[in-house]
Amino acid sequence: LDVTRPTNQIDDLLPGLSLDLKQAQAGTVFDVSVASDKGAARAAVEGFVEAYNGLQKPIADATRFDAESGQAGVLLGDSTARGLVSSLRNGVVADTGLSGPLDRLVDLGITTGEDGGLDIDDARLDEALTDDFEGVAALLGGIGETFGRTATRFGGDDGLVAARSEGIEARLEDIGEQREALDRRIANLEERLRAEFGALDTLVAGLQDTGDFLSRQLSNLPTPGGGN
Repeated sequence: LDVTRPTNQIDDLLPGLSLDLKQAQAGTVFDVSVASDKGAARAAVEGFVEAYNGLQKPIADATRFDAESGQAGVLLGDSTARGLVSSLRNGVVADTGLSGPLDRLVDLGITTGEDGGLDIDDARLDEALTDDFEGVAALLGGIGETFGRTATRFGGDDGLVAARSEGIEARLEDIGEQREALDRRIANLEERLRAEFGALDTLVAGLQDTGDFLSRQLSNLPTPGGGN
């Protein structure tokens, strides 16, 4: 099979295979062996675990309750946060339904720790990559689809998190309007009370003047048996 390309890079000869030709030696036959890139696969698994744990911590901090201090996370009891936590946990332990021996993350040595994060058993992962590389790829693909659906459901402009945020923002705006209305009512009440207080103060002053006048008049009345 003679193949001719305009450059030394050939990536359309075999599916998934790229050739980077270095030099030509007429009459020399070269054997090309192709092996699975276990290093890239391991890096992908480690990247997934790191990303999961990176997401798990802020969620745990926002939804936990500290019994000693009595402090509650800002999202404690929030239905959207609970749904996200449940979906993430289910994705970790879910059975992908694959027919081979690898159908769950635990089969790759990936387990859930006491803090809710993921841990990797390096020896078990290496064994899976060596014994059934294609099975590992298929499993990771299935897990990726599961978490992809979770990301679509909760993330994005139309996701549950965005909808929840919009709902909270609307409530804040409503509270702001209610606060402004309350401030106006308080200002009107204060103005009315000040007016009433001013009127009462004027009335009291008038009564005092009247009382003083009556006192003076009474003091000028003749006493019984007196000369006046």
